[in-house]
Amino acid sequence: MSTTVNIYENTGKKVITAVDDGRGTVAMWQVIATEAALFVALFSSYFFLGNNKSRWAVNQPPKLHYPLIMLAIMIISCVVLCWGERLVRRQNYFAARIALAVTFLLGLGFLAVQSFAYLESWTTLTPYSDSYGSNYIAGTPYLGASVRMYPGPGGYQGELVAWDVEKRKEVWGIKDPVLPVYAGVLATGGDLVFYGTMEGWFRAVDARTGKILWQSKTSSGIIGDPITFLGPDGRQYIAIFSGIGGWMGATALPSLSTDDPYGALGAVGAMKPIKGITQPGAVLYVFGY
Repeated sequence: MSTTVNIYENTGKKVITAVDDGRGTVAMWQVIATEAALFVALFSSYFFLGNNKSRWAVNQPPKLHYPLIMLAIMIISCVVLCWGERLVRRQNYFAARIALAVTFLLGLGFLAVQSFAYLESWTTLTPYSDSYGSNYIAGTPYLGASVRMYPGPGGYQGELVAWDVEKRKEVWGIKDPVLPVYAGVLATGGDLVFYGTMEGWFRAVDARTGKILWQSKTSSGIIGDPITFLGPDGRQYIAIFSGIGGWMGATALPSLSTDDPYGALGAVGAMKPIKGITQPGAVLYVFGY
C-alpha cells in the first residue's frame, strides 16, 4: 500500500511522491495475518472442544454463509485497493477515483452483511451462548477450570457403599456401571436401606448384606432423598421425588449437547449416556407397606 501526496513546484508541474510505502505494506500484511489467525483460532476451538476430533463440537456446524460473504468482500476490497494504487502510480486519477468509490461501496456492503448476520442471531447471541460464551449453567456450582469426568478404576460410574465405622472398612457395595449414584439414602430401624438411581430405579436393600430386596422403576432419574412417615391410617409410607436435575442431571436436558465432554462443568463426560436412559420429570412417588 502506498500513501501519495501532490506537490506543486514553481513550474506548476504536479509531482507524485510515495510516502512511507514500505511501512504501509507491512501494516497491511499484519492486518491480513491477524484476520487469518483469528479464523484459524476460531475453527481450532471447535475441534478442541470436540476433544481433538475432526468433528464439530456442537450438534451442527456453525452457520458460515454470512462470514464467507464478508470474507469475499474483504478479499475483493484488497484487490481493488491494489488496483487503485497502481492507477495512482500511473497518474490515472479518474480510474483511481473509481477504484476508491468501489472500495467505499464494498465497505458499506460489508457493514450491511454484518448487520444481517447480527440480526439473524439477535435473539440467541448472548454473552452466555455460542462461541462467545461458556458452558456454565445457572444454578450449578462454578469451577474456574476446565473439568472432564470419566469412569474411575474398575470402569463403573458410581457405588452405594455400606461402611463399618468401627472397623473402618467397606461391608458391601452396589456398583452402578452406567451413571453415578447421586441420590440420598434412608436407613430404617428394620434394617432396610432405600435409595434411588439416576436411571430411575427406587430400591430397598438389606442393610446387612446389600441384597436388593425390591425395586420400582420411576419416570425419571432420582437425585433426591427418600423420606418415611406414618399416614393417618397408621401405616408407614416411603416417599421419593423422581426428577433428574442438579449438576450431574443437567446433561439430560434437551438443550445441552453431549458432544462437548467439558460441558456442564465436566458432567457431560460422566453423564453422556443419560439421554438414552431417562428424561426430565417431576413426579412424587409414595409407597406403602
